[in-house]
Amino acid sequence: MKSVNVAVMVAMALSALTISVCIFTPIYNLFFHPLRTFPGPLICRASSLPRHFFLVRGSLPVFTASLHEAYGPVVRVAPGELSFISSQAWRDIYLPLGDRKGARELKKDGRFYSIFGHAAGNIMTADFQNHELLRRQVSPAFSDRSLRLQEPIIQKYVDILICRLRELSDDGDKLINLTDWFTYLTFDIISRMSLGSDFGCLHRSQFHPWVQAIKRNLREFVVLQLLAYFDLGWLSRRITSSPILNGRARHEDLTRRMLQSRLEDDEEHFDIISVFQKLKEPPVRYSSSFLMTVKKSFESLHGNMSLFILAGSETSATLMTGFFTFLAENPLARERVTHEVRAAFSNEDEITLVAVKPLSYLLACINETLRLLPPTPNAMPRLVGLGGHSIAGYYIPQHTVVYVAPWAANRSRENFTLPLEFHPERFLEDPKFAKDSLSVVQPFSLGHRSCVGRNLAYAETQLTLAKILYNFDVEVSASSLGWAERQRAFVLWDKTEMNVSLGFIGRDEEF
Repeated sequence: MKSVNVAVMVAMALSALTISVCIFTPIYNLFFHPLRTFPGPLICRASSLPRHFFLVRGSLPVFTASLHEAYGPVVRVAPGELSFISSQAWRDIYLPLGDRKGARELKKDGRFYSIFGHAAGNIMTADFQNHELLRRQVSPAFSDRSLRLQEPIIQKYVDILICRLRELSDDGDKLINLTDWFTYLTFDIISRMSLGSDFGCLHRSQFHPWVQAIKRNLREFVVLQLLAYFDLGWLSRRITSSPILNGRARHEDLTRRMLQSRLEDDEEHFDIISVFQKLKEPPVRYSSSFLMTVKKSFESLHGNMSLFILAGSETSATLMTGFFTFLAENPLARERVTHEVRAAFSNEDEITLVAVKPLSYLLACINETLRLLPPTPNAMPRLVGLGGHSIAGYYIPQHTVVYVAPWAANRSRENFTLPLEFHPERFLEDPKFAKDSLSVVQPFSLGHRSCVGRNLAYAETQLTLAKILYNFDVEVSASSLGWAERQRAFVLWDKTEMNVSLGFIGRDEEF
């Protein structure tokens, strides 16, 4: 009898808890929460379930954009979460507070960034001071000078791509999936620059197992984010070791093996690992133990190499794929950028990293692509600290999750003329677009935590796109028109096929 009473009491307690969660929590969120005055749909102000639903579907950027369209420049996407779309919000959220060098910053929301790991020395999750130190010592590997030294590497792989595309273009009406080919290229380049050897994707015309693991891993990232959101991160290891959902484990195992092979290689390399191995003692005001951890810790190298390879490949491949789909929607822009490239060079050997920089319309097309298709589709959340913070003219209470939603900001009528159309002229001071808020477009974020590989991304995309436009007439297939709007977002874009036909422009050069 006693055990029955205990069971009844437990059932009653669980029922009370359920009622509290399902009834009293939404009531609190709607009428008593510190964010109760901010606009948003009733269901989003009451519960985070709509946000999680669209996150799992891969359509959170589109959903957030629809909320801003309906409710304005700041929206309550979930009970404790605000989304912004203004350039001022970029500065208020992502720059050091008060724009003072060395000032404290809004901390990253650990629930989102937990998917990148917490190994000591991880450049993604390091605190303000240690990140500043690590970035200062690593950034020379991505400087213009460093890229010029590594230009032969980039040229080599771009030339292999051109050769492969030329072979495929000879096959009559066969459609070519540029999504895969751009991914082959960017993974080969970044793996060579990070680990001293490439994945062999271009050579074999197929994905390396490491790349396949990454592609399978994207949706798994969402599951891990949700676990962290509900404070169930302890389940992550058990779930990722399951035979059904173990993409992350496969990826980490492959990375460890490749890194170990590189570290056992006695040959002199100029790659990102060599930069980490040569880290210097920091100034007195920094903790030397942090750099020594980065320099000597295998786990730190492992975490950073995974980040560099992922960030330096998928994002650039997305950009180049989107570039041609948007050109297909604006024939005048396609004609103008093609003419600019072909008029600038008399032979392909003249196309270098330095020579492509003055191609202003090509750069404008790249920037317009980055506007319409931001490489990191989901927002990078920050947490408002004690005492609250002012963002875009609004006082935001402490513990609020805040961010700029790039897809929504870049496609908002509040920020751009003809926001859904591809018009590179907006980046060339065309009077028609004089009122555009170009500073809203921050594909690499801004401030001291902006993407350290920005120069590499521009260099490889400008060079690759110039060589393709110089050598081929590109026709996007009817089935691939509107490609960008059909992609789903799982931390990065889960890219589908983008098929084209290529017409090789016959020239005298031998490839």
